[in-house]
Amino acid sequence: MPRRTTRSVPSALRRSDTRLCSALAEVSVIAPARAGPDAPLTTDVTDDQARRQQVRATTRTPGMLSVMAAWRDVERAEPAFAARVRAMFDAHKHKTIATLRTDGSPRISGIEAEFDGGELSFGSMPGARKGADLARDPRFALHSASVDPPEDDPSGWTGDAKVAGRAVLVGDQDGESPGQLFRAELDEVVLTGLTDAGDRLLIEVWRPGRPMRRIERA
Repeated sequence: MPRRTTRSVPSALRRSDTRLCSALAEVSVIAPARAGPDAPLTTDVTDDQARRQQVRATTRTPGMLSVMAAWRDVERAEPAFAARVRAMFDAHKHKTIATLRTDGSPRISGIEAEFDGGELSFGSMPGARKGADLARDPRFALHSASVDPPEDDPSGWTGDAKVAGRAVLVGDQDGESPGQLFRAELDEVVLTGLTDAGDRLLIEVWRPGRPMRRIERA
């Protein structure tokens, strides 16, 4: 039987934008929870409230449950963290989105995104493959621009941000550019930067209904 060997991953590789692909792999599979036979019927909630209250199973661990969140939920839960994430996305016009092709492999596309009225939204031009991907399978990961640190000061890296979840088709885009408008429902928000000392990565992770996690890596 052949022996299995492992190789250590260089720190430079760990810091690369392959983090976007790992985020996509952790995105939830959407599956509405089944109500039991004795579950009460509610008629006094809006469609938006009902949608947000749906419980969905995740692919990470069998039996683990997760809920989706709007951007306003992140702002309410962790306002300072949300402000830093938004500033990272707003610092540059162009972002990167990962969607799923028909065969399940990832597709990376350039995109613009906007925070407005407590929602994170983005569009897709007519005939764009990313829009077709999202209409078929709404799972996505969105990554901010990632800028290289100054050559003479590696500790001056400003970091980057990413979110993951599912895209909800709102309708046609308003304005001069035709296309589809999507609203983001989130199950993960991540901010990656450096510690104050500048010698370790600091990864801050927010998920709905869970405490904020802060992870340091060499």
